[in-house]
Amino acid sequence: MKKLGINYLLVDLNAATIDQDPRHALTTRYEKLLSTFTSSKLELIETDSICLKMALEEYKTNKNLDEYLQLAGVNYHGYTNKNQIIEKS
Repeated sequence: MKKLGINYLLVDLNAATIDQDPRHALTTRYEKLLSTFTSSKLELIETDSICLKMALEEYKTNKNLDEYLQLAGVNYHGYTNKNQIIEKS
């Protein structure tokens, strides 16, 4: 991101909630973006999402990306490769 001149990234944490595409393309892209937040080269400056903060702290400990995405993305449904909904608890 630095090579592209990007210093800050503002993200709508509700982006995946508006995905109406049967392919769930927005949700897939959103989860890829969420997974980049786990990079040690990025610093989360501020968020109002307690779930994201907790997920990042948990990820630092156990490095489990699936668990991280479950915790960080509690406001939308994920999808399996077979297009089945992954319910949020």
